Amino acid sequence: MRPLAAALLTTLLSASSLPALAAEYQVTGAQATFSLNESHLQNLGFSVVDARRPVPEIAVHGSGLEAPLYSFSTDGAIDLRIEVSDGRIRSAHGRPVAFAGGLLIRTENPRTRAALPPLSLYDFRVEIAPDLGR
Repeated sequence: MRPLAAALLTTLLSASSLPALAAEYQVTGAQATFSLNESHLQNLGFSVVDARRPVPEIAVHGSGLEAPLYSFSTDGAIDLRIEVSDGRIRSAHGRPVAFAGGLLIRTENPRTRAALPPLSLYDFRVEIAPDLGR
């Protein structure tokens, strides 16, 4: 069964040479890409009606995310350094990354189909929580 929502945070790193087995990088840009399971959303009375300031998705091929995809770029300066070892993020230092844009989601009562106030996911932040050996 596909999850209700899945996300991929693609980061663009500054490096003067090829990545080493263990190294620290300054994150210079990022993009958040979401995949929503629309059939689950509809069963719960939700549907995406608008995407504000979306950008074309990058580096999602082979990620396991399924269409439709919603991608958003960063908003403002990034203050984030990550330590990578053996292809995994081992630690992150700095502030959460802010993203511009988002989704407007129509809501309705799943039993009566009566319209409810819409939900919005706009101008959100992402914090990297490293997977430490899980």
